[in-house]
Amino acid sequence: MTKSGFPKILPGIFLVFTVIVVSGLTVHLFVSRHRGEAASVADPKARNREEPAPRPARGRLAVVIDDGGYDNRALDDFLRFPGPLAVSVLPGLPGSGEAAEKIRAAGKELLLHLPMEALGGEDPGPGAVLGGMDDETARKLVVSHIASLPGVVGANNHMGSRGTADPRLMSVVLGALKEKSMFFLDSRTTPSSVGRRVAESLGLPFLERGVFLDNETDKASIREALTRGKTLADTRGHAVMIGHVWCSELAEVLLEVYPELLDEGYRFYPLTELLQGDSPDDGAGN
Repeated sequence: MTKSGFPKILPGIFLVFTVIVVSGLTVHLFVSRHRGEAASVADPKARNREEPAPRPARGRLAVVIDDGGYDNRALDDFLRFPGPLAVSVLPGLPGSGEAAEKIRAAGKELLLHLPMEALGGEDPGPGAVLGGMDDETARKLVVSHIASLPGVVGANNHMGSRGTADPRLMSVVLGALKEKSMFFLDSRTTPSSVGRRVAESLGLPFLERGVFLDNETDKASIREALTRGKTLADTRGHAVMIGHVWCSELAEVLLEVYPELLDEGYRFYPLTELLQGDSPDDGAGN
């Protein structure tokens, strides 16, 4: 072959080489694909080896612990709860200020547990808002209670089966909360409460208690109450559940069920993220 002829055959050699390489890759991909299909046929389970679907989200839960300020040692047990939690503190007690400090330090929500007049002559404790007060006296009392607990974000009623059914008194109380950019959680100690109606008329953020967790203080009953809360959350989207600082069994149950509830798809939320819900009454208190 002459030197002048050698360059002329280079393009042909390159073309043949390219065809061989492409053909080889095509055959390799074809064989690999069909080997995979054959493996799936031989092992039907291989087709189902997918990542498990994420657990669907369930209803939102919120827990409120009432009667803060009475027993600050018992309060410590609730502040160890790993999820969001609100504690409502009674004003004017020797331990109220310390309780508020502990709650804020723990990163939990602080509420004012506002004493209000009850039916049957029961004593709501010091600083109660009573139906016989004139508007200005009642308003100043509520404002002073708020000032005594720096950092409060909302309030709920302590007792109040008479007070929360009084439209005039509730207008004064909720008006004072609105002045301070707070919200109202109706503890629903009476089915006759006008809390929702008055709050809506004032444009005040409003929530209702759905379940009392410790009407019966044994652990089995507390778990049953939690189950009612779960059902309510699934039905309505959320459930506000109220317990009390003096119930040591409740503190224990909450710690026990927390991981169980997370595994079931439930999540705990601060009250400030639940200001669109509506929970029905679950039994009257005082």
